Amino acid sequence: MAEPQNTPQRILCVGADTPTRQLLDYALPESNLSVVGSAFEALRAINERPYDAYMVECWLPDLTGAALCRDIRKADPHAPILFFTDAGREVEQARGLRAGASAYICKPLDPDVLRSTIKSLLSRALVESLNARVEEERAIQSELQRQLAHVQARLESASQLKAASVERIARARAYKAFMEARGTRARFESWWPQLFWGTQMAFQRNHPSEDA
Repeated sequence: MAEPQNTPQRILCVGADTPTRQLLDYALPESNLSVVGSAFEALRAINERPYDAYMVECWLPDLTGAALCRDIRKADPHAPILFFTDAGREVEQARGLRAGASAYICKPLDPDVLRSTIKSLLSRALVESLNARVEEERAIQSELQRQLAHVQARLESASQLKAASVERIARARAYKAFMEARGTRARFESWWPQLFWGTQMAFQRNHPSEDA
């Protein structure tokens, strides 16, 4: 299945102030941006729908960006997460990357840098997802084959049970007729397997569209 064209990428942006929102609208006009102000709102949004990427401020009213990043990774282990922040110290960048951030850029945000970074992250995620889809298809094929084998085994078992039931009923009726015609039990037991099989084969030849 081909990748849909011109589908807006859904990006969840957490903690952006008004100037940052305006810059995001300018830098990412083709993306579907959802902006929330807190980690709580972000997690609620993530529970409602998946996003193609996440943008997280380092400091939020209720959690740190790193803590939120770890929570996002629990729900969405491989989606791009971009930190955008005033916190430019190496220790803060290292904390964000350890928490699972894909990239870290500092304010003031350059629209071109932001655009190229998001584009690169989304492109890499797409390639990885296409590779993952191959494994998904293999898993589907494997499960379908497993289910088919299971169904075939059940059908075979059902067929065997049906055949056994048919023979049991036929045997009871045949025995009654045989004994009423003054046959002996020993002869019935001796002749039954071959007689039943031969009669069944002849019946199936003469009635090819009917079940024996």
